[in-house]
Amino acid sequence: MNGKQTHRMRLHPDPFDRIRSGQKTDELRLNDEKRRLIEIGDRIEFSKRPDFQEKLTVEVVSLNTYPDFATLYEGVKERYPTSDKNDFIKDLRQYYSPEDEAEFGALEIGIRPV
Repeated sequence: MNGKQTHRMRLHPDPFDRIRSGQKTDELRLNDEKRRLIEIGDRIEFSKRPDFQEKLTVEVVSLNTYPDFATLYEGVKERYPTSDKNDFIKDLRQYYSPEDEAEFGALEIGIRPV
């Protein structure tokens, strides 16, 4: 055993399908305690909402941390060319509160299907 872990996360249908098709090569999350356990070379098993029956496994190829969502946007905006900074932050705030953002910061997880 190489010591690498498999982490489990849930995804909405659109990002799940974009990862499967190869269009999406990163996952953006809060850099909370759960995500801080992720290391390069680990795998992530995504379960597709709403019933979580479809699964997709990816390998973690990079990890980039940011102090907040605005800085995260600056780091990834080339891969999200149609995204306005305010809309980008608003989308993330659907899932994470400003308080959590201030406490944990943000994480870009570079991924590739396995």
